[in-house]
Amino acid sequence: MVPVGRLTLVRTFAKSELIRAMSFVAIPGLIGPMLGPVAGGLIVGYLHWRVIFFINIPIGLLGLYLVYRHLPDYREKHTHPLDVIGLILFGSGIGLLSYVLEVFGEHTLSWPVILGLLLISAVLLTGYGLRATRTQFPLLRLALFAFGPFARRSTAASSPAWASAESPFSFRCSIRWASGLRRFNPAFSWCLRRCQP
Repeated sequence: MVPVGRLTLVRTFAKSELIRAMSFVAIPGLIGPMLGPVAGGLIVGYLHWRVIFFINIPIGLLGLYLVYRHLPDYREKHTHPLDVIGLILFGSGIGLLSYVLEVFGEHTLSWPVILGLLLISAVLLTGYGLRATRTQFPLLRLALFAFGPFARRSTAASSPAWASAESPFSFRCSIRWASGLRRFNPAFSWCLRRCQP
């Protein structure tokens, strides 16, 4: 969603108005984390907890209405064909890698199964890498990462995501430490140094 929104802003506003427009668009992303816990607490306190999931329906419908009402209809005159094989290779490889990293610390799978899934993921991603260099219109151009500014921007943009993804692990670790559980799973051994008082 973020790249599509940024491209829309770049196409809609002049360069002199771009910073102001991007700042205005960032406001919901800053207000959401403040209102979310309050709204969630009110919903759970006075209604059933399942109602939390239905709050997305009116917000989504309002968003659709506003997009159709106010957003210009940008269309390319000529579009390149979708790289379906690349989509299958890249999507399967990244999805499998995400799954393996998710279940790694839970020890629900044996080590041979985890290593096998990692190997399959690596084969899929390598297959996509080979395909991307030989296809005229790949799904994701890997050559972009050779361009210094793009590579630095991508790394800098992913750093907050890595930091926020790490917080559940450190929270779990500190809870275990506070409750007197000194033995940690091997996947969370790095917590020991971080959580020591």
